[in-house]
Amino acid sequence: MPMSGQHSGAAVLRASGSSAELSVAFGAATLPHPQKDQDRFALRVHGGSTLLFGIFDGHSVHSVESGRGHAEAAARHCVTDLWGRTRKLVGRDGAFEVASPLSEAAVASFTAHQAACEKRYEREVKAPVLRKKSQLEAEIGEELPLELPQEGGTTATVGLVHPAGLLIAWVGDSRALLCRREAGYKVGPIAGTGLKTTSLTRDHNLDDQHERERLLRAGGKTMGRESGLKSVSVAGVEGSLKVTRSLGDSPFHKGDAVSATPSVAAQPLGDDARFVVVASDGVWDHFSNERVAQIVDGALTAHARDSAERACAAACAAVLDEISLGQQNGDLKDHVDDKSIIVVQFDAEGERRRATEASSLSQS
Repeated sequence: MPMSGQHSGAAVLRASGSSAELSVAFGAATLPHPQKDQDRFALRVHGGSTLLFGIFDGHSVHSVESGRGHAEAAARHCVTDLWGRTRKLVGRDGAFEVASPLSEAAVASFTAHQAACEKRYEREVKAPVLRKKSQLEAEIGEELPLELPQEGGTTATVGLVHPAGLLIAWVGDSRALLCRREAGYKVGPIAGTGLKTTSLTRDHNLDDQHERERLLRAGGKTMGRESGLKSVSVAGVEGSLKVTRSLGDSPFHKGDAVSATPSVAAQPLGDDARFVVVASDGVWDHFSNERVAQIVDGALTAHARDSAERACAAACAAVLDEISLGQQNGDLKDHVDDKSIIVVQFDAEGERRRATEASSLSQS
């Protein structure tokens, strides 16, 4: 399974026991910052019926390796464990409704990974720290204050595609968009003309009132809102976080203040579904949802007569290249963060066939 760099592929997904099928193409790319390199992606076709993919933005105040390790562990878990939990559910009637067994399986997969993270933290970090604390207190005869150390963690935005629909489950602020063709869709002078862009996710941070209230009810605290930092803290835990939900970050999950329970979005797929984009906040810090949709739409159209894999790879590269160029010429701010993106194109072979036919007609 590729996890960083560049990757592309294509597949035809077929529902078991049904004539329904969906051709998909997919591309992924990362643009790591030299000081970080903690973003990871995952892409895997399972059983010829399901495409699982995700973006994982690792973080740690102590070491790059810790954030990277959490991102990689979550990526491996989510695209394998989630398949095991959903393989018998995809293709059923109503499978892509939010309140469905499929959604429940996604929640169970995230929380199972978090349980494993917390068990490891208890064994490898918390227990040794508490033993050392007890030893020192015995030596000096008084109680010592303690803040449990951070371990690092990751966002996780995971997508599951089947001929019947799309499911997105996420914690953190790696965002997902679904773009559909509106009636009369055509590529005009401005890419994205006739596209309807729907945000499937909302960022899990303190800008979200629901998340802020949930955090406070669970005993978490907010920090630095006056200075614009908008960080999350938990009593007895070192430091702070930018997100209100994550995987890893075990001490912050005390009382479910920072939560590993994902939000879930579900959409049916029809003939109007054009593509879905998932990207880490290193992309969304620079571009609006609509701008990313425009860039991807333009690149897919420009490469419509190429292989579907090449078109999706070009769409990912186009977004990252525009950020790099904007930072070089000063139009976009330069800040320390990785950038990762996945593009999944629906009805990829049909798109290529129509582009080829249109080109033949224009030349005849």
